[in-house]
Amino acid sequence: KEWRKLKDSVGDGSITVPRLEQTFATLASDEEYVRELILLTSTGDGFVGGQAGWTQDAIIKLKDFSMLLHMKNSIPAILKLRTTMLASLFEGTEKGDQLYEQLKDLDEQLKAEWSKK
Repeated sequence: KEWRKLKDSVGDGSITVPRLEQTFATLASDEEYVRELILLTSTGDGFVGGQAGWTQDAIIKLKDFSMLLHMKNSIPAILKLRTTMLASLFEGTEKGDQLYEQLKDLDEQLKAEWSKK
């Protein structure tokens, strides 16, 4: 029953970021993500050999999620560097820096999604 719920939540995009991280972030590589996703789609209905039309789309999204996992800690570090050690390299403050503002917005969005249960 839980396996089917997981399959359905991945398929319809309702899986939460924390659950996605709990389920897939323990894997070492994108290749392992793909292997596990294919296993999920082929057995998620309780029998071997099932198929899901959304598998390829989910693979792309899982690879994006993998990239976000790496960025989760990098973005705050980049923001901190911009306002401290690298501040002298820029003409103005971070308040007028469009890229800084975009990264800050992304960081806030990621934190909000990661905090959802």
